Amino acid sequence: NLGEWRRTAVEQIPAEEHKEELKRMGIKAARRGMYEKNGQRVTAAVYQFGASAVAFELVQKFRPEPGKIAFHQGNYFVVLESQTSDATVLNSFASILEGTLKE
Repeated sequence: NLGEWRRTAVEQIPAEEHKEELKRMGIKAARRGMYEKNGQRVTAAVYQFGASAVAFELVQKFRPEPGKIAFHQGNYFVVLESQTSDATVLNSFASILEGTLKE
């Protein structure tokens, strides 16, 4: 669990689901977690790379969409997505998740 957020599922993201750009950038691992709090749901896709510069570059290229944000922490590039939460909730969740990502 992350603070008040309860993890409801976690899974490896299969290689066939990795976008071509992520493969070109040298993705090392990818996991997806689903979290829930007070009826709100957030899906976190966490991609690990060999260098923080790669994760940073991916954030720079990310195109924001409603219900979707991205950030990087060290070698990790993270995309948060929610149909039930607004940007404030996603940003708050991002702050909690950032603190758990280690090199």
